Amino acid sequence: MKRLIYSILLLLPLCQIAYTAEPTCRFGQQRLFFPETQVALLFNCYDKPQVDWSLESADRKIMSGIARVRDGIGTVEFKTPPLKSGVTLKLTLTVDGKTEPFILVSPDVFADQQKWLESLNIVLIDDDDGKVASIFESEDIPFKTTVDETTENALILVTNGELSNKWVWNTYLQSHNVIIVAPKTGDCELQLWGDFEFTITNRVRSLFKNKAKQQDQELAGGVFYDIQTYNVPQFVLGLKDDRRVAVLRTISPSDIPGEWRCLYADHYYSTAIRSRLGTRISSGRSLFITTPIFDHWETSPAARLFLKMLFEELETKETE
Repeated sequence: MKRLIYSILLLLPLCQIAYTAEPTCRFGQQRLFFPETQVALLFNCYDKPQVDWSLESADRKIMSGIARVRDGIGTVEFKTPPLKSGVTLKLTLTVDGKTEPFILVSPDVFADQQKWLESLNIVLIDDDDGKVASIFESEDIPFKTTVDETTENALILVTNGELSNKWVWNTYLQSHNVIIVAPKTGDCELQLWGDFEFTITNRVRSLFKNKAKQQDQELAGGVFYDIQTYNVPQFVLGLKDDRRVAVLRTISPSDIPGEWRCLYADHYYSTAIRSRLGTRISSGRSLFITTPIFDHWETSPAARLFLKMLFEELETKETE
């Protein structure tokens, strides 16, 4: 599938990010790209009419060229090379002697992982015209659409745009894991008393307590780097009068500040209480994600890898 991606390449000191013209990029700076995609990387350079550029792997030059500069603005344009299924290729893009990471990611990030996906027992709550269900079907990601008292150890993915207590209580009562993605409306009450752990953060890396530590750090860093450029709404956190319940609700970036804001929230029973009480305490975990993963599914490899990392994170019940 051909895609046209415009991004901004940060080049210092002679070539700097362009603010003089209306950006043509969607993501700002970008490190992850799909193969066989037409790419246009915009930069500023004020002292040369043209600059050399090259795209290289660790052991060879893949392509190179000359980027012309007009009125201080230059564009490096090329088609990314092909890539085998399920493969990630780390490259370096050099423009006028300055380098940036350039990572190619095969679109099928879930290739050959059917058994693992089935073991996750994914339940998809998707009211967005079946958009996410269609994505899952095209990617051969198995899922169910209902959860009841007979469902065990499910990973409930809520993409219906609503933030509510309905699904979060599954983590307390039935030890399900819940990921609520990019809710647009609503609020949710989260217990703070006893041995609950509750984290709010604007750093996506802070969500990952388990599997991310085993990740390829350069690739994971590229994922975190790219998704932070998405223009997303935020959560705002307030406390009820008794200060034992946190109320998480959605806001837009333009709302007037005044309360604690965050992009991500994490809620679960602490390891200490579960070690003491064993199976009598739920090991479920709730992750609240403002990042609109599925809006960027076709244009950003980071969206696909981020979802995979979330699945891997919740595959284990233990938290530190």
